[in-house]
Amino acid sequence: DWDFDFDVDASDLAAFVACTSGPLIAQADPACTPFDADGDGDVDHRDFGVFQGCMSGRNKPADVGCGPPR
Repeated sequence: DWDFDFDVDASDLAAFVACTSGPLIAQADPACTPFDADGDGDVDHRDFGVFQGCMSGRNKPADVGCGPPR
C-alpha cells in the first residue's frame, strides 16, 4: 500500500508503473524506493510479481504481511 490508504489497488499500480525502470536499470528516484521489493536497485518484473501478489482491490484492506521481509 504505497499511498497509505490501507489497500493495494489501481492507484498504487499507477505509482508503480511510473517508477518502473526495467531489469538492471537503476531507479534513482528516492520516492520509488518502496517499489524495489527485492532491493536490487531497479524496479522491474520481479518487483511487479511481489506487487501483483499483494493486490487487494479498492477499499479492501491489504495483507500487512504481504511482500518480502525487509
